[in-house]
Formats: sequence, structure tokens, C-alpha cells
Amino acid sequence: MPSSGKIFIVPDEKGLDAIELAVENFKESERDEDLGLDLINDITRLRRGEFELSGLYAYDYTVSHYYRGNFIVSPTTQECSFTFLQDDEKMWLIVYCSKGIADKVANKLSEIIYGDVGEIKLAKIRSHEIDDYLKTNYETRVIFVEDMDTPSINKSTLYGKDFLQTRLFAQIRGSGSPRYVVTKSKARGYTVGIVNDGAIVLFNQVDNSDFQAFLEDEILPIIHVIKQTKLATNPASKV
Repeated sequence: MPSSGKIFIVPDEKGLDAIELAVENFKESERDEDLGLDLINDITRLRRGEFELSGLYAYDYTVSHYYRGNFIVSPTTQECSFTFLQDDEKMWLIVYCSKGIADKVANKLSEIIYGDVGEIKLAKIRSHEIDDYLKTNYETRVIFVEDMDTPSINKSTLYGKDFLQTRLFAQIRGSGSPRYVVTKSKARGYTVGIVNDGAIVLFNQVDNSDFQAFLEDEILPIIHVIKQTKLATNPASKV
């Protein structure tokens, strides 16, 4: 089963001690009168290391499904593990969920810790860093290129093996920026999907510790901050 995660940049004016103090014991609830129960957001399972803080963010919401001529509303819970990592230069947040949910969780953590959405920022993997990563690894299977300068062609995708050596790849890559690639890590043998906004998918069954080790070794070094203030939010969604 694939493993998904997304990386964010965290302001470094607060250390891990302050972040831990802000998130520990966090819990909020909202009464759903129709269901007669409380929908809860909380943070549990905090674990502190010298240079990291991990935990579990969970939030309840309702879903509607069709059953025998009727729509039935029921509660469900979304759980996302997260880890704050601190090195000499930056602080990172890794949220182990699909990118859409990870954005919502990052915004909520930003609100809890800093009092405002958008203090925890999107990360960016630049075009030349993706190129360098592809050169040092092998068996690239997919590349999706956007913002092409060819008239009437804005996006293009290549699938297959060994296309990095083709003239077609050079032409397409030279006229646009890679947004998404699927390749194979030479060091670990993982098949990995990399999106230029810091979303990562491993198409291998790994636990969070192995996923984190891969991100620290191979992905964090090629990330920088997008020059914008806030993550995209959906006003209709709640976390």
C-alpha cells in the first residue's frame, strides 16, 4: 500500500519546547445535535526526541451515504501522524497523509501554535533540484511537465523506461517545468512520486520511521520555501 506525506516549512522563532507546550493537551469539540454527539479535534501520542516532536492529529466529521432509498449521515474520524524536525538551519513539519488532508492539518497546527493560519508554509522543490535528483537515480517512469512555452501546449506527460535519454524528453523538459515525477531511489530501491510542492508518495509498504529517514536523507535537502504567506484553504472544509 502506498505511503503518502507532505513536507512544510515551520518558522524557527519557536523551538520544539514551545511547540510541544502549544500542542500538548489540545482538544476541541463541536456538538452535532442531529447525531447527538460531539465531533472532536485533538492531538495525542506526543513523543519527544532531541531534535523532533511527533504526534497524532485526529478530527471527526460527518459523511453521508446512500442506503436503500435514504441518505444516512454518520460520524467518521481522520487520523494523521505528524513530525516536527529541527536541524541547524530550518524546522520542518511532515504530515503523513495525502496532500489535501496534509494541507488542512498543517493549517490547523499553524493556528494552534502561532495563532494564525499560514505561519507554517508550503515547501517547494525547484526544477533544477528535480533534474539533479533524476540524474542520480534510475528507472524514471513518469514525468509531468507544466508551464510549457510551446504554443497551444501547456502540459505534457511522458511514461515509460529510459525516456530520460531521448531527444523528446530533452525537448519537453526544455520548454517547461516538472511538476510531478515517479522514479526509483538508487540508495533504497523505493519507487517514489515527487510533487514540486513537497508532496511525496512511496509506492512501497514502509512505516513512518523508514519514510521519515528517506525524506531526511533524500528529499529535505532539495526543498526551499515558496514565497507566499498562506496555504490554500477551502472555506467549506473543517479540520
